[in-house]
Amino acid sequence: MFFAAGSAAIAVLAATLFLPVLQVTGTSMEPTLYDGDIIVLTKKSSINRGDLCGFYYQNKLLLKRVIGLPGDWIDIKEDGTVLGNDEEIDEPYVSGKSLGECDLTFPYQVPDNRYFVMGDHRSTSIDSRSSVIGSIEKDQITGKNSAADLAAETYIAGTLKEREEHMREILDRYIRKFHRDHQKEEKQSPCLSYFPFWFREA
Repeated sequence: MFFAAGSAAIAVLAATLFLPVLQVTGTSMEPTLYDGDIIVLTKKSSINRGDLCGFYYQNKLLLKRVIGLPGDWIDIKEDGTVLGNDEEIDEPYVSGKSLGECDLTFPYQVPDNRYFVMGDHRSTSIDSRSSVIGSIEKDQITGKNSAADLAAETYIAGTLKEREEHMREILDRYIRKFHRDHQKEEKQSPCLSYFPFWFREA
């Protein structure tokens, strides 16, 4: 019993040290993520369209979805329809299209080494559509999550103890995957230490 409890504690500690374990606050990523949802980000060199990424902005950690890569042309119509390189982007994660808070002139080309990001709740999210945030630099990104359904995976009904145990199992699985991914790399990069962060709504 002590070994099992100790293993679970080690799993949570390791996840805290090596993976950003984050709690969402706000509504800017609904309906994908809701206030109070937990998400785990992994440090990856590649960033793809559709990835959820956490990035720093004015000492806050924000969570948005990558819409455009460096060099992409982005266009957003009055009804909120988003086009990438002249093709409409399929966005099943968006429940309602909206131009939102936008002061850019379209079409807009994403600058080199920057990424165009948007929140899934388009009417409330402040993101790359606004010059307040703009396109973000790669160095600002702390990690990403390609599994958009992680929030659903981490949700379980039951007692607090049952939910905590469920979360420990998920974190343990991510830690194992994290180690497997790094073992495959020819050159292992230094581990970065992370402590729990909380997303701020934007």
